Amino acid sequence: MGKTRLCIRVAEDLLDTFTGGIWFVELASLTVPDLVVQTVALTLGLREEKDRSFQTALEYYLKSKQVLLMLDNCEHLIEACAKLAIACCGSVLS
Repeated sequence: MGKTRLCIRVAEDLLDTFTGGIWFVELASLTVPDLVVQTVALTLGLREEKDRSFQTALEYYLKSKQVLLMLDNCEHLIEACAKLAIACCGSVLS
């Protein structure tokens, strides 16, 4: 069984745990680390607004939700993904 398939299987078992949903974000084709936040935000249905960046929109959204983000194939974007986790989830985890 592959890692992605295993991750999806575990997520299926956790559906009731995350009231804000479980979101699968495929990052394999992404080559620009600066687009990680935008890709995650768009997956969640968020939009960039004139006075609010994707980063700000994502932080605000995640602050009020209990979600599981599954970032798939992110090995080549590990630093950007780590920064995303710290910025958006750091206060939730501490």
